[in-house]
Amino acid sequence: TSTSTSTTIASNHNIHESQMTSSPQNVVATNGTPTSFHHPQKKERRIDTAWNRRILELQSYRERHGHVRVPRNSSSLGEWVRSQRRYFKQRQKGDRVPLTIERIRTLEAMGF
Repeated sequence: TSTSTSTTIASNHNIHESQMTSSPQNVVATNGTPTSFHHPQKKERRIDTAWNRRILELQSYRERHGHVRVPRNSSSLGEWVRSQRRYFKQRQKGDRVPLTIERIRTLEAMGF
């Protein structure tokens, strides 16, 4: 059964059965591109969850201090805010950054 499962997985992912390993991180597609069985959506969800958690922290900070100018040396939130400002400026220049329009609107609504 495991051989037929391996063959099915290999054919579904354009991978030679001989390249199947016990470690999904080491899987290589027939075109030579490294691949894995991990779904990119899961990574995106983790990033979204982390970003949303930071937004909640920033909202809490704003409620306590009346602004969102978090000193970067005060906490990891300060470093995160600094990164978001840098991404915002880079996006204005036309660079590709992980800051989406939706996230920019969220930050601007908070007085960013």
